[in-house]
Amino acid sequence: MKGINEAVFITSRESKKAALDTMPSLRNLYSEDDSIYEIFYADEAEATFYGMSGPVKNVKL
Repeated sequence: MKGINEAVFITSRESKKAALDTMPSLRNLYSEDDSIYEIFYADEAEATFYGMSGPVKNVKL
């Protein structure tokens, strides 16, 4: 992504559990009680998608 104005950290045991429930394969690497990873979202970001057979698409998040 380009144009990330701010990364908003929302790390809590509950947010970690939700992330691990969404992607169970990550439980091989992390747990809710680990302090080695954070949960965040990009605030006011813009993503640019490029494809071989179509136009460039910009999406504001």
